[in-house]
Amino acid sequence: MNFLGSWNNFFYPFLVLTNKYMMTLPLALNLLRGDPYRGMDYGVLMLATTLALAPVMLVFWAASRRFIAGMTAGAVKG
Repeated sequence: MNFLGSWNNFFYPFLVLTNKYMMTLPLALNLLRGDPYRGMDYGVLMLATTLALAPVMLVFWAASRRFIAGMTAGAVKG
């Protein structure tokens, strides 16, 4: 189900959106792939992926104690 949700987050906006300013993050990263015949600039693609992932990782790092406490609170019996 997770794969299907991620695929739909890419495929439906890929079909519908025409304005570059309204693109979702997976579509913007897909634009950075470039032309497959001339080769891809992997440095730019990895930098963009890292910058896109950084806010999510920072939020998880800041709230990791609460995430772990919430997971273990439901697992303890009694």
